[in-house]
Amino acid sequence: MSLYLPCRPEDRADYAVLTGNPDRVDLLGCYLEDVVLLGQRREFRVLRGHVGDASVLLLSSGIGAPSAAIAVEELAELGVKVVIRLGTAMAITARLGDYIVAHHALGLDGTSATYGGSLSQGVDGPEGWAPAPPALDRPPLFEADPGLVSAFVQGGGALALPIHEGTLVTCDGFYTQMARGRLERGQEALHRTWVEQGIAGVEMESAAILAAASALGMRAGAVCVATVSGMVRDRLSPTDRRRAEENLGRLMREGIRLDWMRQRAGR
Repeated sequence: MSLYLPCRPEDRADYAVLTGNPDRVDLLGCYLEDVVLLGQRREFRVLRGHVGDASVLLLSSGIGAPSAAIAVEELAELGVKVVIRLGTAMAITARLGDYIVAHHALGLDGTSATYGGSLSQGVDGPEGWAPAPPALDRPPLFEADPGLVSAFVQGGGALALPIHEGTLVTCDGFYTQMARGRLERGQEALHRTWVEQGIAGVEMESAAILAAASALGMRAGAVCVATVSGMVRDRLSPTDRRRAEENLGRLMREGIRLDWMRQRAGR
């Protein structure tokens, strides 16, 4: 049994899908076949199912980078080779309701930096980033697996979903970096910088997932639907948010189907 995940060695799967909210696991699970609940421990609720012949672990990781990285580490111990984040984000240059397929995630969190990422991973990262964690001169940039990016972009097109390709920023402080909180930390200036740099959206897990996966030799991707706008000035209605999360389940199924088909064809 894993230390935190309620999983045994025989629960290994071809894909793992991570989402933040434990309640969302059951909703997304409606889009898998042969679903079995493996259990829940702390914030980690885990289902196992299939998309066609591909086996899938679907689990929650709670809010924030540390628990997301724990999940990736323990999935790697199980032998999982592909991990995908499906969640929500705050729109910056994306529009409310867009599905952001991340090519990269910029780590303003503390966890991703512990995996030793840098801007020299074959990508030309944004310059001039002042809002960095104190221990970093420049925040690390992590690249999503190109094959997963392609599969989810194509899958979104097939489903007629509004797809926005770009970079996500991962933060630790919801009320100090994303939303307006009681402590003013210069959020508006930070958000203006993100707009100028063309950042698609901001959330709290993707960079850590991509960082941990890269360090552990796993393929990884991140897809987030924009449910609130910058500084949480606007948000999807409860009805629209429910529909957006249902479509996230459809996109999960189609993206995995396409990637699995390509991987099988390449063997």
